[in-house]
Amino acid sequence: MIMERDKIMFSNESRIYSICDFEPGWVVPVVSLLEATSDEEALQLARSSRNGMAREVWDRQRLIGVINQDDSQLAYG
Repeated sequence: MIMERDKIMFSNESRIYSICDFEPGWVVPVVSLLEATSDEEALQLARSSRNGMAREVWDRQRLIGVINQDDSQLAYG
């Protein structure tokens, strides 16, 4: 971690992504946080811990990708 003018910066430039899990029959998704160094890594980590649910991966207000229940993946940019 590097301190720079009242800002904390991570040396490996990791980002925090939001993972939205959509359980069948639920209106509101379950949201968790994931740390990754790239969009591709975030999608890979989200897919590996999916537990059979539909899942969206977000970087703040940008939708990175959707992982469907059948494990197909739709990537966005």
